[in-house]
Amino acid sequence: QADENFSLYLLNYDEIGFEEADQLYAQRFQENLSDTFILTEDIRRLLVSSNAPEVQINAVGQIEQLATETDALFIETIQLLKQRGLQDDGTVGQFQSQLRTFESNISFLDNQQLNIDLLLLSNAQKDYLLLSNEQNETAVRDVLGSLTANIQNLEQLSTSEKNNLTSLVDNYEANFDLLININNAIIANQLRFDELVEDTEPIAES
Repeated sequence: QADENFSLYLLNYDEIGFEEADQLYAQRFQENLSDTFILTEDIRRLLVSSNAPEVQINAVGQIEQLATETDALFIETIQLLKQRGLQDDGTVGQFQSQLRTFESNISFLDNQQLNIDLLLLSNAQKDYLLLSNEQNETAVRDVLGSLTANIQNLEQLSTSEKNNLTSLVDNYEANFDLLININNAIIANQLRFDELVEDTEPIAES
């Protein structure tokens, strides 16, 4: 049931919000985990009282260790998801806000190439937020490189004005890097969680 609640949290938090996902899935996860520790302690007492082989008693301890790591992993993943945020909060919200800042600072220049860059960046950003794969990551970085180069080529801007605009690009890319790191950490946690579930099953069956 623990892996089911983990999966359901990941599948539904973006539609129902973090608060409801915490109540529905995280709370249930903790209840199941508490039941697991109560059960393993009962099993340990039974095994000890019946002079069971040491290997069986140690197996109970292994299950508890895996359950503890599973718990920590679930909590960390939820924290990462909340740090990443949804549409208007967290790192994703900052991501969206920075694009709007680009638009407000560049639109008055009435430069066709920069407007094209902004449109491409908006589309690349949407694709990355939807799919979060390496191809979409490269697309965002390519547009940022083009945007920086085209800003530097604007003859009507002073050096300080160009630097102000390119600093916006740098800030956007720094936030993009943070978002990528968060996404990679979430994916790594999902893979590790699956490994823990697989490791627990044969021990429990033995």
